[in-house]
Amino acid sequence: MTPPRPLTQRGAEAVHSLSATRGKGGQAIPGTSEREAEGKTPDYALLQRALEPLSVDALERAFRVLPSLVDADAAFLARNACGIVAERLSWPDASALHHALGREGIQTEVIPQERLLNLPPAKKLKRADCLPQALLLYDPVGRPTEIGWSHVVVVAAGQVNLTEFTRFTKQRVLHRGAYGEEPTVVSEHHTKEERNSRLVLDLVLDVAPPRYRAQGDKFFYNYLGPRLQSDRTANFCSLVRDLIRYAPEAAQNRGAAGISEEPPRLLRYLGEHSFESETRWLLWHG
Repeated sequence: MTPPRPLTQRGAEAVHSLSATRGKGGQAIPGTSEREAEGKTPDYALLQRALEPLSVDALERAFRVLPSLVDADAAFLARNACGIVAERLSWPDASALHHALGREGIQTEVIPQERLLNLPPAKKLKRADCLPQALLLYDPVGRPTEIGWSHVVVVAAGQVNLTEFTRFTKQRVLHRGAYGEEPTVVSEHHTKEERNSRLVLDLVLDVAPPRYRAQGDKFFYNYLGPRLQSDRTANFCSLVRDLIRYAPEAAQNRGAAGISEEPPRLLRYLGEHSFESETRWLLWHG
């Protein structure tokens, strides 16, 4: 398996300057000194030193040091290991779990929670042109923005299980009425939740806006020209390979690294959280 490509220090610092102080939904995250000034105890995160598979048995034994963790947590983490072991722990809990994992041969590091970047909201991307001189990103009305390749910090790709909501309408007859009268019909609106596997691409830039997301089945690959195929998966792989070729200094998650192999290998992520966690881990390890 091809290991993920680490982030350069320049890229990490640039992304943090754009969004490290922004939380979910763009809300500011107070620093440790601010939290302490507010009378709050700082939180800590526990990260893997390297993206390696985790043993369920080893995790179960290590997790016994914290009453809040159960065997089901170990099984879930083993399936979804993407660099971040735990978040928002107290210092005693983080330290105890760090040492317990170390005894099981799992190397981790404890960092202040505020230093683990929350990804900024992603802008939807449905069209891009990978040109030798620059990356062109198009907005919903077709206006391009030129991005120099040196501004691409992370290329993250993979087959991701997404939770999607579909709206549909059902019509129901309330009253059929007498002979010759129109029946009374009402429309009922419903939402259906589904889990679907999608090809997903995330681009993290060191310029605003700092993050874009493309979905393979909703992307226009016209720039491929004669390389365009009827197979969307093949087109998606060509797009990711072009991004890696033109932005060689950008960090790559394991999914993007797998697509760069010959033949391309698609890595499946069990959910959006796992996919994004690996990007957050890459940004920390820059």
